[in-house]
Amino acid sequence: MKELKNFRAFLNEANPNKTVLAEGHSLSDSDIDYLEDFINRSSNEDNVILRRIIKNIIKTNIKPVKEQKTITEFVGKELEDRNEPLYDKLVPGQGDAETIEGEMLRAINRIVYRFYNDGDKYFEGYGTETAGPAHSFLVNANHPLKSAMVKLFDEPSGDNSYERMLKDVLDMILDYIESRQGKYTKNTLGGMFNYEPEFEEEEDDDDDYDYYDDEDDY
Repeated sequence: MKELKNFRAFLNEANPNKTVLAEGHSLSDSDIDYLEDFINRSSNEDNVILRRIIKNIIKTNIKPVKEQKTITEFVGKELEDRNEPLYDKLVPGQGDAETIEGEMLRAINRIVYRFYNDGDKYFEGYGTETAGPAHSFLVNANHPLKSAMVKLFDEPSGDNSYERMLKDVLDMILDYIESRQGKYTKNTLGGMFNYEPEFEEEEDDDDDYDYYDDEDDY
């Protein structure tokens, strides 16, 4: 209990005026209250609640590190050389981009990073949480490339086709940003983490296991 209370103090000190903490630490007061009480409770409901809290931490990227920039050696030198200066200019170290162009670039870099770093795909498994919101922003937010993004994101079956798709999407976004010649649009669409994934991770059914009493093992 002492450790959890210290954790609350740390969070409140970092964000004294916010009930829901900023991206990177999106635990609410009720989440902290649950964790504090968890040690004294035990029920089947706990697994469901705890999974939701953990997924929320993962979804909002608990470590506020500018990890999406690290696509070097992933997509090839030409795309990397075009991506890096625009990313540095338009994407902040933490939080939403101020421009639509920056948020689009932030989103595709997130998807690229998750695939090359951990093999995550936005439409299956763990990738629905780590890359799903970024994909959802690109295909659902009302930005100029929305229709083109819907066509390009086609859920390819193999890694090679998925990789080609990511490069095509990045190339198109870079083309668009470069065509703006520095005249960018203020972001009124929100950040990628505000968009719910289009796909859901399939949950393991723990109830499928069969249990037997010791007296039956003969």
